[in-house]
Amino acid sequence: MWLKIILSLFLVLIGWSGLVLYGRSQWRTDTLALRERLESARMPIQPNVFDGRELEGLPEPVQRYFLGLYCTNDN
Repeated sequence: MWLKIILSLFLVLIGWSGLVLYGRSQWRTDTLALRERLESARMPIQPNVFDGRELEGLPEPVQRYFLGLYCTNDN
């Protein structure tokens, strides 16, 4: 009687461990495939040039903020 219970619990534990390992493997495989897709779709970053005239019409605090962040191409 006890042998059947212990054997059943052992088989359940083995089955559960197998499912966990399979799920972990699938997660890793799918994540790597997704990362490769994202990496292949990446577009190169092209730096834009800031023009101070784009700030015309904005409130003074906003203009000061952006002028503090960026250098104009007038230099």
